[in-house]
Amino acid sequence: MHRQLHLVSLLLVLSLPVGALGALIHVPGDWSTIAEATATAAPGDTVLVAPGTYYEDSIVLPDSVVLTSEGSDPSTVTINARFQGRVLECDGTGSSAAVIGVTFTGGYSSSSGGAVYISNATPRFASCVFRSNVAQSGGAVFCHNGADSEFTGCVFVLNEAEGHGGGAVYVQHYADPTFMDCLFDGNSAANYGGAFYSYWYSNPTLSNCTFTENTAGNTGGALAFHNISSPTVSGCTIAGNTAGQNGGGLSCIDDSDPEVVETEFLSNEATLYRGGAIYCSVDCAPSFAACEFSANFAGTDGGAAYLREYSSPSFSSCLFASNTAIDDGGAVACYEHSAPDFESCTLADNSAADLGGGIHLNLYCYPVLTRCIVAGSTLGAALVCESSSTADLICCDLHANAGGDWVGCIASQAELNGNISADPIFCGEIEPGNPYSIADVSPCAAENSSGCGLIGAYGVECSAPSVVQSLSWGAIKSLYR
Repeated sequence: MHRQLHLVSLLLVLSLPVGALGALIHVPGDWSTIAEATATAAPGDTVLVAPGTYYEDSIVLPDSVVLTSEGSDPSTVTINARFQGRVLECDGTGSSAAVIGVTFTGGYSSSSGGAVYISNATPRFASCVFRSNVAQSGGAVFCHNGADSEFTGCVFVLNEAEGHGGGAVYVQHYADPTFMDCLFDGNSAANYGGAFYSYWYSNPTLSNCTFTENTAGNTGGALAFHNISSPTVSGCTIAGNTAGQNGGGLSCIDDSDPEVVETEFLSNEATLYRGGAIYCSVDCAPSFAACEFSANFAGTDGGAAYLREYSSPSFSSCLFASNTAIDDGGAVACYEHSAPDFESCTLADNSAADLGGGIHLNLYCYPVLTRCIVAGSTLGAALVCESSSTADLICCDLHANAGGDWVGCIASQAELNGNISADPIFCGEIEPGNPYSIADVSPCAAENSSGCGLIGAYGVECSAPSVVQSLSWGAIKSLYR
């Protein structure tokens, strides 16, 4: 891990346009404190910090200055503010400024950004650690007003937002920072976004990041995107996060349309209410492509996803497996004029104690399912409609759901538009990395589906003789416990 972070740091240093006349300022050789060194640094200078712990706060990073530890190793240099103030402030700093290989801890703000405050600035951070910092919003980092900073290979752990949100990071007001290869672990927010909160016309990018064991008292255990915020999330893992109320993994509220690609939502929990993995409310239209939602839990509705109030998310090539809702919608619960679209998705082994082991619809919801599998719900029917809701299914396979397959509001569609009720013949234990891929003889395989093409999220990955003894739902479900 350290070797990888050092490589990231080296690449960043090489990319910085440091002038030929830039001075190398040593701490404590030239100045006894980091604050003194940065205060006297000129554009193009590098402040090089020797190993040690520096008890400082209110450091200002000037434009076009690089602050780095010797060896770019965050385990060697720690700046501890002892909760006397913020550690670092960046105001109007351009992208030529950078911080490399530094640990920030003990930062505190009664408002925003316990460790780092960034306004109208674009400094870059590489191989940095943000540990145990506290603020009302953005326990570690606060970005706003055009703050388009870049964070690469950074670690955010045990930071806390005591007020509005963003246990580790709070982004607002036209700020579009980028986070690549970062870890967010054990952060907490009293209200929204246990790790990360994006708000009000901000569109950050999160790439190849990991979010684990973060908590929010209200909504968005790991991530919260609210009030016209539409980030891009790709290649991330969101696992083991908890929201006290809604959206154990992610929430999007009030015209927020995040784009989420190739991201895993695993074992997240909405303890009291809705959306074990995701919660979308009020005119949101997020998109989820090639994502996995497995083993998530909701205290009431929507084991994986809860969608409400005119929200119209799209799901393509997604897997919903072994999710649980105490009440309705083992995989998905849809309420109040929402119209999600599911294309080439697999919903299997989900459970709802009340209604809709796969999907539950209530109050004028109108989803469309195209080339989807809904199979093996251990409690509840494949799909249940209430209160003037209905669904259109095209080329779908509903099979072996405990409460019934083509029943209720969708009974008349059982043999129309390429719809079937047949064993999808999952590969199961033969493909432990992807047990919901299908056998070559599956009726959901493109060549066997009577012109529908591939049905479900995954293609053929095993042959019929290999799966004769590995198709039980219990065997498949055990892989997700």
